[in-house]
Amino acid sequence: MDFSPWVLFTDIGLVSLLLLVGTIIRAKVRFVQKLFLPASIIAGILGLALGPNGFGLLPFSDQIKVYPAILIAVIFGTLPL
Repeated sequence: MDFSPWVLFTDIGLVSLLLLVGTIIRAKVRFVQKLFLPASIIAGILGLALGPNGFGLLPFSDQIKVYPAILIAVIFGTLPL
């Protein structure tokens, strides 16, 4: 699969949706509140379970493995600022 803006947009949309669901679960489920789990951890668990390495329900692209390297470079690049 080629890298295109649409692939990036789709992956970011899926991640954003997972974060929204994680926030809703964090706010509504008492058991999760008692565990003090942040919404990002809940979203990550859902993404792992529903993504290509789990049940395969979420259509993440093959490029999703590249995003953390790019984002951590941005973080370290702006750190001196």
